[in-house]
This record gives sequence, structure tokens and C-alpha cells, in this order.
Amino acid sequence: MLLEMVQPHQTRDDIYINNVIIPHEKVRDEDKRMVKRVLFKELSLAEIAH
Repeated sequence: MLLEMVQPHQTRDDIYINNVIIPHEKVRDEDKRMVKRVLFKELSLAEIAH
């Protein structure tokens, strides 16, 4: 079972924080690497846009 929680960002009104809560032992290493790649890509695109 996954629990999803959406929270407002602490300092910005234009974004929110989406937390998916899953037991740590159920997260596969492959999924962790994929999430890191997506986050790095998003951060890179944000830096280019500014």
C-alpha cells in the first residue's frame, strides 16, 4: 500500500511537495536510480530556464 501526501512548498507558492510513503525495504535499487535521474534532469532544466 502506498500513501500519497501533498504539501505546499515552504517558500514558493508555484510548486508543491508530493510525498509518496512506502516502506524502505520495498523500494528497489532500480527505482531509486530512476528517481535520481529524473530529479537531476529536472534540476538541470530548471537551471537552464533561469
